[in-house]
Amino acid sequence: MNDGVRLHYHIRGVGPPVVLLHGFPEYWNVWRHQIEDLSRNYRVIAPDLRGFNLSDRPQGVEQYAASVVASDVLAILSDLGIDKAAVVGHDIGGMIAWWIASYARDRVDRLAIMSAPHPVLYLTARKSPTQRRASPYIDRMLESGRNEPLRPDRLPLWLANDEEREELEVALRLSDAEAVANYYRCNLSQTSLFLTAQMPHVKCRTLVLYGPEDPYILPLCYEGTRQWVDGPLEIKALPGRGHFLHHSAADTVTAELRSWLDAA
Repeated sequence: MNDGVRLHYHIRGVGPPVVLLHGFPEYWNVWRHQIEDLSRNYRVIAPDLRGFNLSDRPQGVEQYAASVVASDVLAILSDLGIDKAAVVGHDIGGMIAWWIASYARDRVDRLAIMSAPHPVLYLTARKSPTQRRASPYIDRMLESGRNEPLRPDRLPLWLANDEEREELEVALRLSDAEAVANYYRCNLSQTSLFLTAQMPHVKCRTLVLYGPEDPYILPLCYEGTRQWVDGPLEIKALPGRGHFLHHSAADTVTAELRSWLDAA
């Protein structure tokens, strides 16, 4: 729990702690392939971000600021008696991971990002007509007014099989469309704290993975990543892959994460 907000998370394995932060439109168990492998040597913690699946869905745009959601993750670590962890994030989870690694450096051992450029770079790139055409859904998210409920039947079928899709549908029915929209309204508008605050640089070992065929986030969004990371940095494009790397390239992603975690 964090300031009255109940948070659901899954734990598996024993060893150095690794936190896996999902994106939209997903939930904790989209990391199933990585959890299965990494939990052999690591203590893997996979939360449902607030607003998703079994975690609480507080009302108000400000409840979904990156700083607030980051405090959820830190509260989970504190609840488990963990001082420092490796943090992995995809999509929205990647945005939160960038925040944690920037503002809570003493809690992050190393950082891995998937399909999530540094937020300042992404917000800058969104001024480009090319990137805006690639992600019109964000403009819709930023519009005022209530959103329709999440419709699993309208989502692209990126998951590997029917069982995984059925599990995601259940999770999305428990999730809150207004909460999801608030993530975008609070963090990806031109008044975002990512733009108005002087964001510190990341100091820890960092891995960035992206798909050149990602239809939502173009490769140009990753240009300039090195100016935000002062520690060791690897940026890798996975040829032929799109946005949901942990599904479409599960084995490759798991191997990259294991190599990153095992590195001295």
